[in-house]
Amino acid sequence: MYISQTERTRLKAIVGELVTKFMLPWSENRAKRLTAYHAPKKLFSIFSSAETLTRPPSEKPGKPEWEIRLAADLSFLTQDYANAFVNYKRLLEKIQKTASAEEIGSCKEFMALSSLISDSNVKDFKKNMEAVVQFYEKANAFTLIARNSLLVSDVLISAKAYTEAAEYMARASQMLVREAELAAVLLEQTAFCNVWETVPRLRKFAHYMAVSYTHLTLPTICSV
Repeated sequence: MYISQTERTRLKAIVGELVTKFMLPWSENRAKRLTAYHAPKKLFSIFSSAETLTRPPSEKPGKPEWEIRLAADLSFLTQDYANAFVNYKRLLEKIQKTASAEEIGSCKEFMALSSLISDSNVKDFKKNMEAVVQFYEKANAFTLIARNSLLVSDVLISAKAYTEAAEYMARASQMLVREAELAAVLLEQTAFCNVWETVPRLRKFAHYMAVSYTHLTLPTICSV
């Protein structure tokens, strides 16, 4: 299963807008701080500097994983997704024995995104993101589970795979037993996926809308 060229272009535009509006201004600010910190001392290479765009606690300045992460982040920021995937994969090999589950999940998530935009293979993207959410569940990172689910469902919906999108979000909602509002959002989206089918499944739509409402009103006793 693959997304069309139109959807691939749309996805690139969305990521490009995200990078332009949010990530680049932030990275530019970090670069200014880097310059202010290092300029009085000596010239420096951005790949060996004492600051980085996104540094997990397990990574320290000067270590190989530090430089690999910075190279990966810069590749992703500049929309060089092929090199971003390669560098995130190298980073994963370096940190997988020492990093937290959330850090590993984040690295795998960026690998999956880079791969999707490069080759448009939705089936592989879904499989990779299912592995990511397992790490987030282990880390009790409930907000990241919800974000992961919505991102995957949007891609599946773009490919008109409504049943798979509904199933993915329904499974993710079961991981959010302590986050009733997040679970309610996923269940509501699950309901709409059932309506968007070629033959709308109205009973399932009604079921998931009711369960979503129950999560908001009686979060301690609800279940899918």
